[in-house]
Amino acid sequence: MTLPETEALLSQQETDYHNVVAACEAVEACIGITLWDFTDEYSWVPSTFSGQGDACPWDSNLQEKPAFTGIATALEG
Repeated sequence: MTLPETEALLSQQETDYHNVVAACEAVEACIGITLWDFTDEYSWVPSTFSGQGDACPWDSNLQEKPAFTGIATALEG
């Protein structure tokens, strides 16, 4: 995600995570999804891609982000 994060970007991230998980569930041969990391605190993205980050389901304080909700709702449905 392009930084700084905004509510609109977080909402889009939730949609994107939901769509990826739902797509995987719809394909029998899909056996998993790779995440950048679980928390933004330890993500390698910002140090590799300038101006990018906050791509994980939990923030740096281990608080759930909308991305987590997107994953959870896709798995429920």
